[in-house]
Amino acid sequence: MPTHHLRFGYPIRPALAAAGLCLLIGLSTTGARTAVSTIDCIIPVSRTILDRGDIDRIIAACSTLIKARGGDAEDRAMLYLQRGSMYRRLGQFDRALADFDESIRLDPKSASAHTGRGNAWRGKGDIDRAIADHSAAIRLDPTFADAYSNRGNAWRQKGDFDKAIADYGEAIRLSPNYTIAYYNRSLCWIDKNDRDHAIADLRQALKINPDFKLAADALKELGAAP
Repeated sequence: MPTHHLRFGYPIRPALAAAGLCLLIGLSTTGARTAVSTIDCIIPVSRTILDRGDIDRIIAACSTLIKARGGDAEDRAMLYLQRGSMYRRLGQFDRALADFDESIRLDPKSASAHTGRGNAWRGKGDIDRAIADHSAAIRLDPTFADAYSNRGNAWRQKGDFDKAIADYGEAIRLSPNYTIAYYNRSLCWIDKNDRDHAIADLRQALKINPDFKLAADALKELGAAP
């Protein structure tokens, strides 16, 4: 069954999204049992900004289901992937890496788990391992725009702006409204002292999302109109 990528590397199979691995736990104040399901572990909105409460809720739901040891290997791999992604957002990179490792063990063909682990390696400052994992994700799924964008971030952090620009370009080709890829590519153009290309990318980012403050601020710093 095919895997569907959600932003930030959260894969969910269609049947799992429809039904969900469900565990009944505890008792509510009314005496009814409450349920935790895989739906509680999913972020359905593209590139959602999460607050700490959202992150803690997802970690708790995934942990409950992991302890229940239900579902098949792909179901459990998704739970480790989701929880690892939340740990990464909290800067708990060692915990994130442990969860990504387990997700990959359970589902070796998960491009999302590989690029997620790559992001955790970048968080720890190990750029070469990050690039290796993002490259593995791209080999597993050459249409995965986020993996190209994530590898672009690693190349930029390493100072290889041309490779970063190439990866952001591929991410944009695969996902033309990928606002953050335009913005990140503009930073590479700035690093290369190419003001015109930087302005063009920032304007495109604002065209896609007029409320994108980072792009508006960057244009202002360059002395350019939106």
